[in-house]
Amino acid sequence: MYLVNKLKEMVTAAEADAAQFYQFNDLEAGARLHEKMQNIKVLAQAIRSEVLTQRRIKEEIWYEGSFSKRALLVFGRAPSIILEIAFTIFV
Repeated sequence: MYLVNKLKEMVTAAEADAAQFYQFNDLEAGARLHEKMQNIKVLAQAIRSEVLTQRRIKEEIWYEGSFSKRALLVFGRAPSIILEIAFTIFV
């Protein structure tokens, strides 16, 4: 959440320069706005990467648990060989 809050702060900080650029045609405010928007883009990409990493970690944990559940459904119990295979695949 820290990165999302930081992104909100950066957008809020860019609003003042956007207003100056669009209302008063201030070219220096436009340059500052351009730089701030570049920084926002970099931070947004970092957030996207972090979300993807966390999602993949959670999917791996879910798949490990669901493999054992599927083995129980198919065989009525989890044979030791299946558990050994699952252990070697996910470790």
